[in-house]
Amino acid sequence: MMNIATGYQELLNPGRLNDMEKEISEDFCMILRHYQDGISSRPITIMRAIRNGHAEEGAMESHSLKSICLQIGLKHMGDLAAKLEALCQSGAIGQAILQAEELIHSSSIANLEISHYCSTMNLLPTGEQEAKAMLHNGA
Repeated sequence: MMNIATGYQELLNPGRLNDMEKEISEDFCMILRHYQDGISSRPITIMRAIRNGHAEEGAMESHSLKSICLQIGLKHMGDLAAKLEALCQSGAIGQAILQAEELIHSSSIANLEISHYCSTMNLLPTGEQEAKAMLHNGA
């Protein structure tokens, strides 16, 4: 059996993330986490739609996911979403289900990579990060 994970190494494009970080600055990780929510939930929503016979909804959600992924440099996952969109549009439900399963797997790995990226970011010195978090939480 093929090791599926080998195809998913380095999903994130660090250059794209670094460019975004420079543009957005201090709220970057919060914004990236917002993208992460879509990356986590949409593949499951797509699978549900396909299994319930709603291929058109699956195609629309796949298109949205493709855009989200490409905006933050998840090219491989964006390509998977584009393939899934085309399968849904063509009515190839069996193939679409298999592609959705691959997309769900890719989503899990992308989420780990995003979490790791955010955990290693140092936008502010530690004391400033804690003070900002306390202000944000109303403490």
